[in-house]
Amino acid sequence: MPTEAMIAMKLLSLQKKCGMNVIIPPKKNRKIQREYDKYLYKLRHLVENAFLKLKRLRGVASRMQKRLLRLEERSRLLQFYSG
Repeated sequence: MPTEAMIAMKLLSLQKKCGMNVIIPPKKNRKIQREYDKYLYKLRHLVENAFLKLKRLRGVASRMQKRLLRLEERSRLLQFYSG
């Protein structure tokens, strides 16, 4: 059964054959450190964080929309019973 390191090496060699760049850095404890593009890795990190923020904001927006709908319903009920 192949180890994770063997699978990763095969995957990396396949990616290089296809002309892809390696962006994710290797583990610190590897005996042979492979090259990676540090600038692209930083950009990738920024993009991932931006998407995470958007996901969080989408959750906040949907919560606020639900609260707004409940508030409108309550105000209609108050108008109905008071008017």
